[in-house]
Amino acid sequence: MKKIIASTVLVAGMLTTSAMADVKVGLGVDVMNTYTNPVGSLNGGSFGGIIGSTPVIRVPVDMGAYRIEPRIAYISASSDYVAGGTQDDSLMAFGVGAYYKLANSENSNIYVGGQADYFMVGKETTPVVGASVTTDINALAFAAVVGAEFFMTPNFSLASELGLQYTSTTVVDGTFTTTGAKADVVGTDIAPVTSVTFRYYF
Repeated sequence: MKKIIASTVLVAGMLTTSAMADVKVGLGVDVMNTYTNPVGSLNGGSFGGIIGSTPVIRVPVDMGAYRIEPRIAYISASSDYVAGGTQDDSLMAFGVGAYYKLANSENSNIYVGGQADYFMVGKETTPVVGASVTTDINALAFAAVVGAEFFMTPNFSLASELGLQYTSTTVVDGTFTTTGAKADVVGTDIAPVTSVTFRYYF
C-alpha cells in the first residue's frame, strides 16, 4: 500500500513538473491598436488623433497550444475649444483574450481566438459660461481575431492581430449621444480591429 501511495505521489509530481515546464508567462505592450476606437469615436471626445496609440499592457500566459492573455488600457486627453471652454476625456479598459495556436514552430506561430473587453469612458465639458457637464459611458466588446507572432529571440516577439469586434455602448450619466439627444443606450458598432504587439517571455 505504501508503495502504491509513493508511486502515485511520484507520478503526480512528475506530471505537475511537466505541466509547469510548458507554461510561459510574459509581458506585452501594444505599439498600435484600434480596438478602443469605436468607444473613443462614440464619445465624441478629443481621442481622434491619438486613440490608435492607446497604451495597452498585456500579460500572456502560454500553456502549450493555448494562451490566456489579460490586458489593460488607459488614455486621457484634453482639448480647448476655439470659442472657449475645455473638454477632458479618459478611457480605461480591462479585457482578456483566449487563443489557440493553429501552427506553432520555434520561430513563429499563428493563432486564433476571442477577446472580451469592458470600457469605462469619462467626458467632462467645461463651457466658458455655465456649469460643467459630465458624461460617463460604459461599453462591452467582443472580438474574434487571428494573429501571427514572430520570435526575434527565444524570449522576444513581435505579433500582429486582425479581428472583427462587436461593441455595445451605454450612457450611464449625462446627455451626450450621437444625435445630441438624451438616451440611456447609445448603440452598437461592428468594426475591424488591428494591433501590433511586442511581447517578452520570462
